[in-house]
Amino acid sequence: MVVGGIIIGYSYFGPTNSNLVSSLDRSNLLGDWSDIHGVGLFNTADGTHNDEYSDDNNDSLYLATDNGLYSKHQNSTWVQVGNDKSDITGFVINPKKDGVMYSSGYPPTGGNLGFRISTDSGNTWKTISPVTGKSSIKTVSLLSGINPIAFNSIAISPVNSEILYGSSEDGDILYMTNDEGKTWSAKTAIPSKVKIKSIVASPSDPNNVFIGTNSGIFYSTDKGNNWTKVKSELMRESTITGLGFNQDNELFAYVMPNTAAEEGNDNQNGYIIKSDESGKNWTKTNGQIPNVKAAWKFALGPNGEIYTIVSQQTAQHDIASSVYKSIDNGNSWILEGTNRKDIISKT
Repeated sequence: MVVGGIIIGYSYFGPTNSNLVSSLDRSNLLGDWSDIHGVGLFNTADGTHNDEYSDDNNDSLYLATDNGLYSKHQNSTWVQVGNDKSDITGFVINPKKDGVMYSSGYPPTGGNLGFRISTDSGNTWKTISPVTGKSSIKTVSLLSGINPIAFNSIAISPVNSEILYGSSEDGDILYMTNDEGKTWSAKTAIPSKVKIKSIVASPSDPNNVFIGTNSGIFYSTDKGNNWTKVKSELMRESTITGLGFNQDNELFAYVMPNTAAEEGNDNQNGYIIKSDESGKNWTKTNGQIPNVKAAWKFALGPNGEIYTIVSQQTAQHDIASSVYKSIDNGNSWILEGTNRKDIISKT
């Protein structure tokens, strides 16, 4: 499967953030959403196939947004997938099953979605589990005293796709399933006052999982039962909003200095870093996307490309929600979609 194979005319953000001028009509980059919460692509060349919904030509890029699911096939325009208009806050694609993806969030009618599955590339959804447990937002069941969960982030193990992780709405609990979401257990060993912003499972070991938090990165080698904090000068006093592995098992992360998260501080941007799979040796990437306040996820494409979704400053009091692609391991970034014309005109 090939995604975004034609890149002529797109602008790059390289190490100096210099812009190339494009003469092409780039209106196909504009999307009708307010916030992007997830990004993913199908890459099941080495996995099993869902014969009923298998689509060997499915090379679309998918975005989970506050207005449902969107997709874009190569250089086409962004289109909405299915009729579901839910605010999808948690989203991930199964790396081993064609057409299978998972989501969580809030329906337009109110309440929580629990944990859902789609077997037809997001056209229809079915609830697997309400994932009842601790919840502090949206809905409280007065009859049972148990609150349905809406995950703010979902990750799947590339090694064993039966294993998934989800973080609670306020990020204080990590949930884990061994049976593709039918039953969940809460991992309560996360340090006090730590709030999960992002999750990624190891591409080589089903027992290893990383979480990005308001207090840096933590990793577990036993499916979230015990945690160790990653130490790096590049992450001191910082929030990690996005995590993801590239094809070489290097871990990418977005660092937002906690001083930048303080109310009223609009002048300080964060930066992208990467390490080896162990998460011990970190360096800044050569390419940084301009005016980014947070990157919420890094997703690997089938040909080694990397995607990230970002909150990007356009004016003093306006933030764009955009998606970028890198085909050179983070040395430069290509705009793939945004909800602000200002971003397109500047690239």
